[in-house]
Amino acid sequence: MSEVTVALCMIVRDEEGQLQGCLDSVEGLCTERIIVDTGSQDATVQIAERAGARVIHFPWCDDFSAARNAGLRYATSDWVLILDADERLTWESVESIRCQLQSVTEDCGMLRLHDARTLEAPHKDIVSGHSRLGEPMYVPRLLRRTADLEFAGIVHESVRAWVVRHGNRAFEVRGDIVHYGAVPSVRQRKGKNDRNVALLEKRLALEPDNFTVHGYLAHEYAERGSQDQARLMTEAGWALVKAASPTTLRSAIRLMTARAVIQLKAGDVEGVLATVDDAIAYEGPSPDALFFRGRALEQKALASETERDPSLALAETAYRACLGWAKLAFAQRYVRGASTWCGRLRLGTVRLLQGAAEEALALFDESHKEEPSIDESLFGACEALVELDRPTEALLRLETTLTTSQHPDGWLIAAEAAEALGNVPDMKLFLSRARARSANGYLAVHRNRVHSTLHCELTAYLGRPQIGPGAIGVACGLMGGAVVKGRLSEGERQPLRRFLTGLIRAELHPLVDRLLEPGAEDALPGIQALVKETVKNLGLSLEERH
Repeated sequence: MSEVTVALCMIVRDEEGQLQGCLDSVEGLCTERIIVDTGSQDATVQIAERAGARVIHFPWCDDFSAARNAGLRYATSDWVLILDADERLTWESVESIRCQLQSVTEDCGMLRLHDARTLEAPHKDIVSGHSRLGEPMYVPRLLRRTADLEFAGIVHESVRAWVVRHGNRAFEVRGDIVHYGAVPSVRQRKGKNDRNVALLEKRLALEPDNFTVHGYLAHEYAERGSQDQARLMTEAGWALVKAASPTTLRSAIRLMTARAVIQLKAGDVEGVLATVDDAIAYEGPSPDALFFRGRALEQKALASETERDPSLALAETAYRACLGWAKLAFAQRYVRGASTWCGRLRLGTVRLLQGAAEEALALFDESHKEEPSIDESLFGACEALVELDRPTEALLRLETTLTTSQHPDGWLIAAEAAEALGNVPDMKLFLSRARARSANGYLAVHRNRVHSTLHCELTAYLGRPQIGPGAIGVACGLMGGAVVKGRLSEGERQPLRRFLTGLIRAELHPLVDRLLEPGAEDALPGIQALVKETVKNLGLSLEERH
């Protein structure tokens, strides 16, 4: 069998610092290297020529497709590998691709693209996920060379139309691309946002009905802080989606994510759910759609006592489905970590609110292992430890982040831990420190309610119980003689049990006795059984407390 040949095709401009690494990475695979230079002023051309590449000089005309197609016209190999100078083919990929191409019959090879977190990160850490931004995305980069092979679109160019003409004959390549261009410092230094906005606005003028372009442009507007422009762009684009048929062959996922983010920030939970339903109806389920369904349901649960339990159950289902996409090939992923660390973080929060602290702890720990730079997973684990009656361990874990985080979450959880240890003075101190940082906002929205609840508990410890949110707030209201009614969800049982334990240990028996008075059970069903259970667990009887 004759050797299958592969040409490397790329476009460059002032890439001397990165080009050599890219060229070295395809050694042993690409015998033909075609470099389209769009106006370099540095040593890029000399580097390419020393490496034996054929350099095509192409004046930049604000059109990435035109530049890529100019290079394709010079290719003579059986296949074309598309890379940019800030990308590298991992060394393990070279031999596996050579072997795979001996027998493949499809036309479009999808490679896994991994966005590096830092410029210094080694390939193995990026591919493993340890130093990667989000999950890998499958991109069409290994293309069978045909007479009609071409890119379309002046920016975010693609070969989708070519793929469709050739019967959607795509296959998964056993290879990985490492991408350094998504490193935040690199993106900022190169001014990619300004460049992309200008080109996308130009493309939208050329393709006004292309809602995929609306999605790209909405994200770029949001990144630069132009939220009103982003919102208007999503609404204009979504009207096109609603009127479109799947035969248009355009993806709505990027637009869906932009619209859902804007709706979530506005508190429009039902709007998010409708957006997700429309997106799934248009092109089927995706990890991003399932993630936003979970986020909306989670937010809905926190906004309504009556919707709390059913919404949490539906959010749990959505997040578990999202995590099921972790090892599946999918070409459209825009929410970083949706099916890995971020999905686990959100599922952990839901399970914590449902009272499943053991599972929540495992999910938070796994999330923190995958993405150690995110404080919220650490705080979630500490919150779960308090619920599992391990407050000392929670305080030890919190120690290094209490002074470094600008958010109040750590101090709030420390206050919960202090209460569990029976240390009301520290509880009061830590709660005041959380309050001092409250203007920065809680990383986890449910902790706003936890803060109010802890304040209610503190008023009870000080002998002046005040009504507040949730079952604990209702219990405090009953202790203070208020006429209130509420419900006790499963997720609130352990915090209320901890509060009752603290009151009994502090010998605030008259307050606890008010929860045993006639009418208390009608006001908060299940409270009297929980009081009796707590007393029994402390090895006491109702009479012995006095």
